[in-house]
Formats: sequence, C-alpha cells, structure tokens
Amino acid sequence: MDGFYPARTIASVLKDIENQQLVLPAIQREFVWGEAKICSLFDSLMRGYPIGGFLFWQVSNLTVQNHAFYGFIKNYDQRPPNNLCPRLGEIAASDSRFAILDGQQRLTSLNIGLRGSHTVKLANKWWDNPDAFPKRLLYLDLLASAPDPEESGADEETGDTERYVFRFRTPMQVEVENSHGRRWMPGNHSRLQRQENRSRTVDVTVGELSDGSIEAHDNVVVLDHVHLAGMAA
Repeated sequence: MDGFYPARTIASVLKDIENQQLVLPAIQREFVWGEAKICSLFDSLMRGYPIGGFLFWQVSNLTVQNHAFYGFIKNYDQRPPNNLCPRLGEIAASDSRFAILDGQQRLTSLNIGLRGSHTVKLANKWWDNPDAFPKRLLYLDLLASAPDPEESGADEETGDTERYVFRFRTPMQVEVENSHGRRWMPGNHSRLQRQENRSRTVDVTVGELSDGSIEAHDNVVVLDHVHLAGMAA
C-alpha cells in the first residue's frame, strides 16, 4: 500500500537491517539507550504492549549514491568505535530501501538483543583493563516471579514493574547462576507467549539464530504499521 511500510515480523525486519535494506541517514543521532531501556522494550513486546510508531523514508539509488548512510550497531561496546553506527560504503542498488527517521533506538535494541551483544565497563575497574569489558548476551529468566529491585532494568520508564525479566549476562555468569537455581534462556532462542485480545496465549518466536541468519516461525510478533515520511528522493 502506498504511504505504508507493510507490517513485518521482527525477524524479517532484522534481516532487512542485516542486508542493508534498512539504513540510517546521517541526521540520526547515535545509539544512546542503556541496558534498562533495552530490557524494558523486550518486556513490553512479551506483554503485547505497543512499542510506538516508526517513521521510514524510502530512498532512491541516486540518493544513496550521493549521501552518507549508516548501518545499525549489532555488537555494542562502550569503547569507540563500536559504540557508533558504522558508516556504510558501497551499497547495492535496491528498489525497496528505507532510511529510518524515527525508531532507531528501538530497532538497534532489537538488533543487539537478538543478533548481537552488549559490552559496558564493569564498576571499579580501570578503562585500560580488558577484563573490565565482558561481552554479554541477552537472556530471559524463565523462573523469575518478580524482578530484583536492586538490578538494572527492574522498573520500566512508567514505573511499572516488569513481568518478564530480561538481562544481559556473560555465558559464564549464566552457567554459574543456572547451577544455583536460575534458568536463563538466550533471548535469541526464546519461545515467547503473547496474550491476545481473545484472552488466549499463542507461542511466538522473536528470532532464532541459525548459522548466522535469522529464522522465525510464521506466528511471530509483528511490528506495527509504520508511516513513510511522505517525501521522494
């Protein structure tokens, strides 16, 4: 439909990010969301909450050739340059390429959580200590009945306590904590459930990684319709 980007699954949108069908214009700010906001986004998706609209701009091949565009962060690292969106070099021609004008923070968070990693400095360690920056993946605690209020991400921006506890952990942390009664499941393999309007739950898969690509079942969480920017390029 003209004027609309079609409803898509999260897995297919992340595939478009990987294939540079979704790109960032130079006017976009850098990624600034912290761990708490990323975890809150995934909790909202699990609960079936709306995650807001997206503003896309369909760009022509000529516009791509004449202007700078950037890719999405996949493996975030607090240390430059991996905390900055990578500038894209030569981009293959496409009739269905869109630049993101509104929604970068949410899409980058999904990309990091489902396809990548999140690395930030540990407290009380020096910046030049390589052990201060463990690479962490997103996990869902399957047994959590309530979040630990002392942990980052325990409350959403609204002040509403999260129902689904997502946290970034190293694989070693997960191994130790699971041996003591926790049940952390990698976020990119999570089989999720969403409550629909008819008060029944359905199994959905946000995204499953296999051989570096994203696969998904037909019955998956879909992004809301997003309006195009209404401009030609």
